[in-house]
Amino acid sequence: MSAADRSDTFAVADEPVVTSAAQPQPVAKATEAPKKVCTREYAMGSNIPKRVCKTQEQRDRDTQATKQYADEIQRNSGWSAQSGGN
Repeated sequence: MSAADRSDTFAVADEPVVTSAAQPQPVAKATEAPKKVCTREYAMGSNIPKRVCKTQEQRDRDTQATKQYADEIQRNSGWSAQSGGN
């Protein structure tokens, strides 16, 4: 091998080689676990808090269900804020 051949070989070897394994792969959203938010909640009649951890989706669903339940109770009771309970 001549000196010229060796310098060509080293010139190629000095360049960075990028392979598909070296490139970051995008992470699919489906594999990520939803973030949970923890709060302290008090049970009716208790001064001892309970730690409750739920995802935002679960919290939204619970809030909606509570609102629907309250609306249903109000409709069935015959009481309305406009009538003042009469």
